[in-house]
Amino acid sequence: SYVGRHRIRLIHAFDVPTTIFGVPAARLFGLRAIASQLSYRDLYRKQDIAVLRWTDRIADAVVVNSIAVLHHLIEDERVAPGKVVVSYNGVDPAEFHPGPGIQLPELADATDIVGVVAALRPEKRLDLLVRAFAEASANHPGARLLIAGSGPEVWNLEGLAQEQGITNRVLFVPARPDVAPYMRAMDIFVLPSRSESFPNALLEA
Repeated sequence: SYVGRHRIRLIHAFDVPTTIFGVPAARLFGLRAIASQLSYRDLYRKQDIAVLRWTDRIADAVVVNSIAVLHHLIEDERVAPGKVVVSYNGVDPAEFHPGPGIQLPELADATDIVGVVAALRPEKRLDLLVRAFAEASANHPGARLLIAGSGPEVWNLEGLAQEQGITNRVLFVPARPDVAPYMRAMDIFVLPSRSESFPNALLEA
């Protein structure tokens, strides 16, 4: 009734998990369907990958945000080349530009701020960042680490910072929509992910 009332003719499912139910729902109601694939599929569960291989076949197009993932879908997942379309991520320079950053009292005594803005998930490998900062900051006592984001790894990362003896040098800030002021507060931005397609955060930084 919603589809009919609003005269919907096309459904664009934005990555997992919406592709898994959005594309089949579109087909069920006789609509055109576009799926998005914004990462390598080895990040997903096996059962999700199996469903995605089916939605690849029934979708009208699959939108990716990098040439690398386009090749991944065509060569590894056997998606028809003509079905995959690249649409790069963009950045708004009116919001993301050099300039003064947010003044954080916890970092007022910092000589240099190393930081990241990211979802705190295992594939981001922020544990590497914490360990590397602990080693580097031994020779730079005024350096501070700013980790902005939320996710399942937050407790592990906080525990690792404590284990490395740098709790007083690391500031965790929960995810928020206005990240540009936090990026401008950083002197060095680090994204140590083991897997990325075309990350927004890196473009913005």
